[in-house]
Amino acid sequence: MSESSSLIKESLPASVKTSAFIALKLAVVYAAFSGLYILLSDQLLYFLFTDPATITFVSTIKGWIFVFLTSVMLYFFVRSQVQVALEASRLQQEVQEEKRRTEERIHHLAYFDGLTELPNRVLLTDRLAQIIAQSVREKMQSGLILLNVDRFKKINDARGQGSGDNLLKALTLRLRAVMRDGDTLARVGGDEFAILLHSLNSNPQSASHTARIVANKVQQALNIPIVIDDNEVRVTVSMGLTLFPDASDDSADEVIKRADNALHKAKNKGGNQALFFESEMGIAAEQYFQIERELRKGIDQGELQLYLQSQVDANGKVMGAEALVRWLHPNAGWCHLPCLFLWQKIQI
Repeated sequence: MSESSSLIKESLPASVKTSAFIALKLAVVYAAFSGLYILLSDQLLYFLFTDPATITFVSTIKGWIFVFLTSVMLYFFVRSQVQVALEASRLQQEVQEEKRRTEERIHHLAYFDGLTELPNRVLLTDRLAQIIAQSVREKMQSGLILLNVDRFKKINDARGQGSGDNLLKALTLRLRAVMRDGDTLARVGGDEFAILLHSLNSNPQSASHTARIVANKVQQALNIPIVIDDNEVRVTVSMGLTLFPDASDDSADEVIKRADNALHKAKNKGGNQALFFESEMGIAAEQYFQIERELRKGIDQGELQLYLQSQVDANGKVMGAEALVRWLHPNAGWCHLPCLFLWQKIQI
């Protein structure tokens, strides 16, 4: 019985508990004041007067005085409690409002970029997954463009991080100006942006043409120099494009991976261009990744060996030596630094 009553008390709203406490305080104060007034006033009355008529008259006056004093006491008591309740309500509202603003800030930081106020990679991935599902249902082709600012690190190093941030903000405004209604512009990295093109066309060729038009608009928008700190800065971007869904089980990660492969291909070809993803790009990227993984393992296991090849003059006299590094691959045998290996070695 005691446990159930305690549970009922704990489940009561705070406002109900507060009201009950105020009522209890009011009853205690009223009982104490009434008792003291009656006791002391009666003793004083019989001490001062002995005539019954006078006592009756004074008792009536005393009763009205009691009503007046009680009313005044109740007025000030209730007024003070109301003020306390109003202040508590105000503080509670402020706490709830601050909690709401904090939750909004946390949500904003979780899904939006703090510098450009654009959706970040998390929100982009979420929207991409939704559009993939919708495109599969509607048998439509949508697109993703990943773009990266060429030589942004040099700009950032030369002019400072503040100028670099201002450049990204200005670039955001340029990109927003060429966006179609319903598309999503996101910042997915330091100097990397994404444009999510929703429902381009049911025909892949027409969808590719529309995506290419958007990419051309981006390049045209950046032909005009951007003014940063009273200085004109010319910016070019590399872009990787891909359409989706590639299949009914296409995923957001796969779409981003395809666009990223095309982006890196555009960067490796000198930048300032837009390339569509081709299946060969994915194969090459996987080969590079496999070689990098095996090469790192080979370095740890001592599979790389140094050879010195003598250099002689016309008379056969040794003039020096050329240092060669060869890789004794556990499966492929000796690797004599082919172009693919050399490229990967430079990356590591």
